[in-house]
Amino acid sequence: MNAVVLEKTGDPISGFVLSNSVPIPSPSPSQLLLKVKSCALNPVDYKMAQYNVLINDPLPLPLGCDVCGEIIQIGSDSSEESFKVGDLVFGYTGLGTIGYGTFAEFCVIEKSLAMKTSNGALTHPQLSSVGVGLETAALGLFQSLSLTISDEPKENLPKILIWGASSSVGMFAVQLASICGYPVIAVCSESNFDFMKSLGATYTVSYRDSNAAVNEIRSLPGGPPLHAYSTISSDASNLCAKSVSGENSIVAACAGGITESVDGVESKDVFLGMIPKNEDQTKYLSTLIPTFNRWFDNGKLKPGKILLMNGLQSIFEGLSTLSQGKVSGEKIVISLEP
Repeated sequence: MNAVVLEKTGDPISGFVLSNSVPIPSPSPSQLLLKVKSCALNPVDYKMAQYNVLINDPLPLPLGCDVCGEIIQIGSDSSEESFKVGDLVFGYTGLGTIGYGTFAEFCVIEKSLAMKTSNGALTHPQLSSVGVGLETAALGLFQSLSLTISDEPKENLPKILIWGASSSVGMFAVQLASICGYPVIAVCSESNFDFMKSLGATYTVSYRDSNAAVNEIRSLPGGPPLHAYSTISSDASNLCAKSVSGENSIVAACAGGITESVDGVESKDVFLGMIPKNEDQTKYLSTLIPTFNRWFDNGKLKPGKILLMNGLQSIFEGLSTLSQGKVSGEKIVISLEP
């Protein structure tokens, strides 16, 4: 099959090449084989190449971990009746392992992590952008912060701060917390305020003046938020720590934790990359998949904004754009459909 493979590490882009001789992966009993319709790019893709991290199998190896594709073969575990050949599924596959790479015409995904929706209004490019952002958001909110996931939220739940709310992870964190009844404070640029409100944010705060942002957050009605989710940097995590109440508060962080300690505030790292190797994490996340499917079906959950490119060859341009920090508030998606 055709695939963009990583041949050497040390640079974010130059180690990738387009190959026409990559074997089509065979699904294990726990997996589905997909014909890739679209894949999405994530910062981890070029960071794996640049820093030689999270690569479990020998090079050359297709990377990429976000996909939407059509099932063409189901692993031999006959106990799984949720899928059939021809179904369109989407989600996060895994990192640095043969078969999981989505920069290819075919890839595998664990059955337990594959999402599907009956919402015909959602396109395969939109669905391919979901996996990493949604699942990282879910781990941070429901595991690290111990928020309650519910279709019937309770009243008077504590406010939750999302710093970096317009990022892929942040955008899903805003939606998930809001769906579950938590008032959300979304920190982002002013240009994304309306978008955050449309996703359910109760309050929007500009990140541009960090001291002013902290003061504004702590002065909101009802007092400071109890917990926070930082999605962009350790600097943002430190600002979160200054913003929360400090009453056994937690700052969950997926891109660098707290480096300046604050009394009454604990930092917890959030990392999707050990899934599916980490069986406990994988099992936990798999319990959330049916709820996510239902929320996509009924429109409660929505994919974010995408920047669409076409063909495997465009992965090089996409990775270059992403590595230069030229992407904000949207996700680069590669369509493999003609």
